[in-house]
Amino acid sequence: MNNLWQLPEGWKWVKLGEVVNIRAGGTPSRRIEQYWGGSIPWVKISDIPEDGHVYKTEEAITEEGLRNSSAKVFPAGTILFSIFATIGKVGMLHIDAATNQAIAGLEIKDESLVDREYLFHCLKYMGSYLQSDSRGMLKTI
Repeated sequence: MNNLWQLPEGWKWVKLGEVVNIRAGGTPSRRIEQYWGGSIPWVKISDIPEDGHVYKTEEAITEEGLRNSSAKVFPAGTILFSIFATIGKVGMLHIDAATNQAIAGLEIKDESLVDREYLFHCLKYMGSYLQSDSRGMLKTI
């Protein structure tokens, strides 16, 4: 990996996948009424506010909807990163919640390796760059 700049003593360059587990969410079938209106908050990109801190969602799914889809529940503290449609929108869960497939959950593997707040703000900065320089799923650079 090329070093972009000198890091403070004790820091080292790593790839994101070395410090977080990255998993995408999913959407239960909208045709099955029993999958919706439950107690599990379900995050869409529009639920991530400008400051990134997610405390509530517009919709919720049921346990049955969770079991019968690729949706998964991420714990509070998970960093969210939109991976298509709107690319690079970043959030942090303050509740346990599932996400749709346009959002990946980044769960820190070892808290001693990376500071959650630092990573959140770093990704928000990088996400702003990606948003200004992307089209759909394709990056223009």
